[in-house]
Amino acid sequence: MTKLPFFKFTIADWMLGRIQRLPLETKGAFIDLLCMYWHNECIYYLEDAETDIDAENVEYLLKRGIIHQEDGRIIIKFLDEQRADYEEVSKKRSEAGRRGGQAKAKQAQANAKQNLPDKIREDKEGEGITPREAYNILKDDLVSLKKLGAVLGFNASVCKEKLEQFAKEQDAIDKDYPDLKEFKAHFRNYIKKMNENKPHSGAMKN
Repeated sequence: MTKLPFFKFTIADWMLGRIQRLPLETKGAFIDLLCMYWHNECIYYLEDAETDIDAENVEYLLKRGIIHQEDGRIIIKFLDEQRADYEEVSKKRSEAGRRGGQAKAKQAQANAKQNLPDKIREDKEGEGITPREAYNILKDDLVSLKKLGAVLGFNASVCKEKLEQFAKEQDAIDKDYPDLKEFKAHFRNYIKKMNENKPHSGAMKN
């Protein structure tokens, strides 16, 4: 827990509490004691208090039950309660932050998987690529399939089927390509030639 630079000080408790029956000097010593106790994260020993504050006033505060001591340690209950509350809040915030970090990590993994075709594509640009490798990159890349299909007059599903057919034919003749861009260019030409070779509707036979 981060050390807090302040603690709650309730005016009513101060003005109406037993502390008001004590001499002004002792009340001042009590304020100093509160500050030292809080600064030391509520772990403060009687010996240190008597040295830092004033042995006579510390003993007087103990005698009047304003503070307590246990096994040589000063006990100031209202500050201990505050610290326990702050530690609980800090623990909950830390847990929430941990869960948020896990959620971000999962999202990052999902994004990495989603962007995998782009990464593979980048790795393959400028390198030799087989038709099967090219097809495996493009088959799950819906954006590329839609773009290719839009140019060729297909939807993404049909484009994927045509792409697989083209890849198989090219694999059969051991055709490789310099990069993915060249593969796509040949695929477009392949489809255009197929369309050109289709008989026009209503064509007359000789």
